[in-house]
Amino acid sequence: MDISQIYETINKAIKETVNRDISDEMLRDDVDIVQSIGINSIDAISILVKIEELFNIQVDDDDLNTELIRTTRNLAEYVEKKLSEVG
Repeated sequence: MDISQIYETINKAIKETVNRDISDEMLRDDVDIVQSIGINSIDAISILVKIEELFNIQVDDDDLNTELIRTTRNLAEYVEKKLSEVG
């Protein structure tokens, strides 16, 4: 899976998980989605669970922090790293 497919899947997961109108502009890779969408801690956990399911990865407890979910770039880079570890 290439990085553009990872972004597409993450954006879709966020839109499906967060119960708000979300434009593509709000999900640009450099936008702070916590601020632009108003993600709270429940949303963040729900998004991470959905990402774990979609990519068949495990988000390590040590990696859980606000920076991981801050931008789609952070999420995509994390998923890419986890997928490369799985191999």
